[in-house]
Amino acid sequence: MLRIITGSQWFEENLMELIVKHFDELSTKELYEILKTRAEIFVVEQDCVYQDLDDRDQDAIHVFCWNDKGRVAGCLRVFMRDEENKVAQIGRVVTLEHGKGLGRKLLKKGVEVAERSFDADRIYLEAQKYAIGYYAKEGFEVISDEFLEDGIPHVQMERRCRGSAANKGVEAAVARITAMEEILDEALRRMDAAGERPQDLLDYQSEVKELSEYYSGPDWKADFALDEEGLLPGDLKRGVLSEDGIYDALERNKELLERIR
Repeated sequence: MLRIITGSQWFEENLMELIVKHFDELSTKELYEILKTRAEIFVVEQDCVYQDLDDRDQDAIHVFCWNDKGRVAGCLRVFMRDEENKVAQIGRVVTLEHGKGLGRKLLKKGVEVAERSFDADRIYLEAQKYAIGYYAKEGFEVISDEFLEDGIPHVQMERRCRGSAANKGVEAAVARITAMEEILDEALRRMDAAGERPQDLLDYQSEVKELSEYYSGPDWKADFALDEEGLLPGDLKRGVLSEDGIYDALERNKELLERIR
């Protein structure tokens, strides 16, 4: 049976497959069409006269795909912005096809390239103001005030990579804080009931000691610093990072022990 495929179906089934190539691997046609698509959107459509060729393409990995008219339907590039601090940059993000999820797929692949091919800890980009939400969905956060680039409002955005040293540090902090929160909550519960069940509080002193060592050691200071920098998840319960709160709890425990003993 003959299967009739519409242009839209052909695009979905065949052209959503992204091509990933370093500049040196691009054919003349591929490079020509990538630059043609970028010029169509960034120069012609946005009515912006600027120098698109900036000598970054040669060091970049390019992600792109074709449409059924033989045009590059979407593309972006990824390159290393800061070798020492392991910061990659995504740029020249453009799509001709809309409403088909291509932009999302492109960006996800760009993030993957930055993480796997460049082993980046962070990914930087400069987003046009209207596109902030698009990048935010992929974990990018605004890190600058608004500025004009070629007459168009932009912001700087950044994303921490999975598996990066920074992310591993945050993950370890979240695990510590969560464990200490459980100890603090239980200790406070037993303190409240110490008048009726003093032995329960006595039996919990090894855990309270662990809490005290956390508060007086380097881990608490490191976790507190991460919180001050706004790097911890917003919904994380973090009562143990309140210096007055944890100090008061430990002092209360000490006073109760003196009465019980």
